Amino acid sequence: MAKQVTDRESSAESVAAAADTHTDMRLRLGVMLARAMSQRPTQHAEDEAASFAAIDAAIEAIRKQLAGFEEIQTTATTVTNSGDKIRNRARIMADEMDKRMTMLVKHIGLLQLVKGSGAQ
Repeated sequence: MAKQVTDRESSAESVAAAADTHTDMRLRLGVMLARAMSQRPTQHAEDEAASFAAIDAAIEAIRKQLAGFEEIQTTATTVTNSGDKIRNRARIMADEMDKRMTMLVKHIGLLQLVKGSGAQ
């Protein structure tokens, strides 16, 4: 049951990651569109030029934030993947210890049987 929940969670995370990729594309397109719109034609009044300068500054700030955001997403993905590997390794180790403990209990029981029957 827990494995099914984990599988569903992993699937949901994959869908969310795909949605994030689409969101990233939309953000990039929006930045490109804003940059294109801010290209000033050669003849504008000074107040319009100031507005374009503000737009250019805002676009550059967004571009820098996008780069930082990508780095955060990459790091978060790395952490998630590492956590999954650790969780999987812990599961494997727990299964192996359980199997070995079951074997020990069985063999100790057999030894006690042999010891008990030899003492008589």
